[in-house]
Amino acid sequence: MMEGLESESGLFDEDLEQARQVALSYLAARDHSVRQVRDKLAEKKVRAELVDTVIEGLVEERILDDTAFARRWVQTRQHSRPSGARRFTDELGRKGIDAEVVEQVLAEFVDVGTEETAFQLLSSQAQRYRGMEEMRAKRRMYGLLARRGFDSDTASRAVDQAWAELVRGP
Repeated sequence: MMEGLESESGLFDEDLEQARQVALSYLAARDHSVRQVRDKLAEKKVRAELVDTVIEGLVEERILDDTAFARRWVQTRQHSRPSGARRFTDELGRKGIDAEVVEQVLAEFVDVGTEETAFQLLSSQAQRYRGMEEMRAKRRMYGLLARRGFDSDTASRAVDQAWAELVRGP
């Protein structure tokens, strides 16, 4: 796709603009991390020096910003699919977000991985556990919270609280 010769400035500039347009159209669909955009450009067989130049330009223009991306991603996910810090850390890491950035962003969200968030999640799923034997229901609740990245102490307390509410009834 981007086979222009660097010595011919016009072709390099043309290739650079094509690469930039590929990145911008990728970002137009939804937000992405720097690594995701870098991977997309590599997938489109954009030359490495062009990829670096495009990424640098988009970062300078604040079109690409991993911290802002992580913040928006956590906010959206916490609303639509509440999880614990461990899960968010893993998922953002797979998207190429630096561990320090993830830690900083998660610290901004007071409700990530809390007992209250875990309890609310279990409460929203209460119908699944009605009529079930206690140990089986608790095991399943705990499994749900573990898969969502809640730590074991938080999960245990939330499961006990959710079970007590379930037994008490509406």
